Amino acid sequence: MKSNDILLVMSYIKLGRLDEAENVVSRLDDNNGNYYENLYLRTILSIAKGKSDIALSTIELMVNKAAKTTNYALIGRAYLALGELEKAAYWFEKAFENRDWGLISFSNPGGFTVPENFPDDPALQAALDKPELNALFEIRRKNLGLTNESSQEK
Repeated sequence: MKSNDILLVMSYIKLGRLDEAENVVSRLDDNNGNYYENLYLRTILSIAKGKSDIALSTIELMVNKAAKTTNYALIGRAYLALGELEKAAYWFEKAFENRDWGLISFSNPGGFTVPENFPDDPALQAALDKPELNALFEIRRKNLGLTNESSQEK
């Protein structure tokens, strides 16, 4: 998977062009070292198509191989997209413990880019409320042109 595949799939999903997103996802190569990213895109597409059972089975594939990777944030993001907030919080905590860079690089159709834009869930907010993460999220806010006041209004 190339980074433009991620952007393309996310854009198609956001625009509701699911057939086009499916075309991109169908040509992803799982043997190129992007296995987890590909599973994540398949999960997001399944959710967009209303197939939460398929999304959950795809997430389970990610979880079953989690001991061999540090892609914990992707698992958390997948659970977040599915609305499984406690499970998302668990994997975000694990991502933080393992310094998974994916924890601060959210890109999904929900547009969660800073914690105040995430669903209001105590476990999820606690998983993201860490001094080190707060500093990184503040940089992200600045890069996005957000202030604490404007990002909380969204």
